[in-house]
Amino acid sequence: MGLDNVSLRKVLVSSGSLLSFFALWYVGSIAFPTALPAPDTVLEYTHGTITSLGPRGYTGIDHLVYSLRRVAIIGAISLTAALGIGIMMGLNETIEDVVSMWLPIWMTIPDIIAILFFMILIGFHGGSVIVVVSIFAAPFGIVNIWEGIQDLDREIVEMGQTFEVSSASMWRHVYLPHLLPYVFASSRYLLGQIWKLVLVGEAIGLTTGMGSVIRFWFTQGSITPIIAYLMLFMVVVLGVEYGILEPLERRFFGWRPESG
Repeated sequence: MGLDNVSLRKVLVSSGSLLSFFALWYVGSIAFPTALPAPDTVLEYTHGTITSLGPRGYTGIDHLVYSLRRVAIIGAISLTAALGIGIMMGLNETIEDVVSMWLPIWMTIPDIIAILFFMILIGFHGGSVIVVVSIFAAPFGIVNIWEGIQDLDREIVEMGQTFEVSSASMWRHVYLPHLLPYVFASSRYLLGQIWKLVLVGEAIGLTTGMGSVIRFWFTQGSITPIIAYLMLFMVVVLGVEYGILEPLERRFFGWRPESG
């Protein structure tokens, strides 16, 4: 299948999925008019949240920017920690034994309890959300990078050592190309984890961000504004996936043949 056909198929599938989603939504709004607002009502309200000041004194875009800023900072911290610790675990057995002993506990502490604990400890502000989410999102990336290092073909490494290839060349031509798929997989997984945890933290103790304004409308018992802000969230997630991550993947993995 040619590249043009593959692209066309993706567009058709994506368009069909979106149309099906909105069709089901519309049918649901007819079946349950008091519980589920119609798509056009939500879209109109979404436009209003973008252009008008909300109950917190900010527009929807302002809240979205606050959340995005926190997600970007946490994502950079978590991915850097995942790369550093995951690589060290794969290359050093002592570090691997120490960190792997704590990973099960680190990954299973309830997120909401951790967020509450750190907010009480540090304070109810954006910095505490950044700290706690960075700490508790990182292990999921660490495990992925660690597995990537373990999957590396050791014969290639031994061959490089036999021919006295420099460490810089080994990292450039062996380690990094091998780890790139794991880095992209970790980025996607961390993005999902971080988005959810940031919104929870904002809903618990902040007055800015998507989570805080969704909490406000929840206390008011109004479903239309909540769905409107979720629509903004969906647009951003799709933009990051198809506007940033997918083009980067095509650039880094352009040498791979297109599969049928």
